[in-house]
Amino acid sequence: MFVCYYGSRNDDDREWSEEKMFEHRIEELNEKNAEVIMERSDEKRTYTVDEIQDILSISRPTAYNLVKKNVFHSVRVGGHIRISKKSFDDWLDHQM
Repeated sequence: MFVCYYGSRNDDDREWSEEKMFEHRIEELNEKNAEVIMERSDEKRTYTVDEIQDILSISRPTAYNLVKKNVFHSVRVGGHIRISKKSFDDWLDHQM
C-alpha cells in the first residue's frame, strides 16, 4: 500500500499513519487466517468403522476385517478405531 503525504506533515503523523496501516493490514490477515482455520476445522479427516460399513454397504465383521488387513490407514484412539479419510478414499478410488 502506498501512502502519499501532501502539505506539511511531521514525522510523528507519518509514523502514526504507517503504524495504523500496518495494524489494519495485520488485522485483515488475522481475519483471513481465522476463516481458513474455520473452514479446515469443518472438514472431516477420519471415518469410524460404522461409517465405512455404511459407505461400502458391508457387514460389521467385513468392515473390521478390512481394518485388520490394513488395506487403509487406521489408528486406535482409546477403545475406538479411526480410519484416515484420505487413505480410505484413495483405496476406494482404486477399487472402482
